[in-house]
Amino acid sequence: MRELLSVALPQANGSAEFDDYVAKPVTLLPAAFGAFVGTPGKSLAVSFLLQYQGTAGINASQILFDGTVFLGIKAARTYAELSRKVTKHRQ
Repeated sequence: MRELLSVALPQANGSAEFDDYVAKPVTLLPAAFGAFVGTPGKSLAVSFLLQYQGTAGINASQILFDGTVFLGIKAARTYAELSRKVTKHRQ
């Protein structure tokens, strides 16, 4: 019965990720781009990543208007009550 009730309770999930790029990948830009930064004729090595990068997230949900869950909870309570009566009657 508790397993069925837990479906209707709020659910929360969390995640976190942290990256440390020790050796960042480098992209070589053509020599034409070197003219813009003062080194004409030389390829320009650029990295588009940050040294450290992190993300975190939280997701929460709750079933509010699902009639099947509430019908299942009601049926489980009725079944538990019927089982108690049958067990009590047999003793």
